[in-house]
Amino acid sequence: MLLNDVVKEKFEKISLNGVCGKGGLPLMYEGEDVYVSGDYYHSIVIGETGSKKSRLFAMPMVVNILQAGENAVITDPKGEIYKKTHKLAEKNNYNIVKIDFSDLKNSSKWDIFGEIKANFEKNNLPRALELINDFAKKIIVNSMKETRDKYWEIAPTEDLTSLLKIFFLTERETYTFKSFMDFYREFSNERWDR
Repeated sequence: MLLNDVVKEKFEKISLNGVCGKGGLPLMYEGEDVYVSGDYYHSIVIGETGSKKSRLFAMPMVVNILQAGENAVITDPKGEIYKKTHKLAEKNNYNIVKIDFSDLKNSSKWDIFGEIKANFEKNNLPRALELINDFAKKIIVNSMKETRDKYWEIAPTEDLTSLLKIFFLTERETYTFKSFMDFYREFSNERWDR
């Protein structure tokens, strides 16, 4: 029995042009139809640049997932999958969250610094301080390797929390992560110049 016959016998045939009831890994193409495996095994696709990994594997899989109404998290560093599938996702009422570190203005985002500043301006100090503490903990704890000594977890977190409080309580043009880093550099230089 030929491999094509085995695939046709054991896997589901779906059309890339219509609604399908099931997503899956694309295994074989036949015109506008694709045979998919509905079992989601851990998979990896390896190929040289230009070997059509996106075109022959990723794109059909994303289209298939969108048509089947399944959830997806898609990593797309070049943005080519997004460009070709976002209209289909919108048509199928998907909530698209696009995070693009090279184009933050057009990226979905959460402006934690804006939220902290807004809470300070509304005199909602408990919420502003809670956000500062949460942010500092995430930055410090997630950037450290495991340590048995809690000092190295607590002290840097408290230092960052204190700097963030000073930053938000001083008047400045913008309250962004970049302006905080500029403030931190100024603060560090002044401390060491004394």
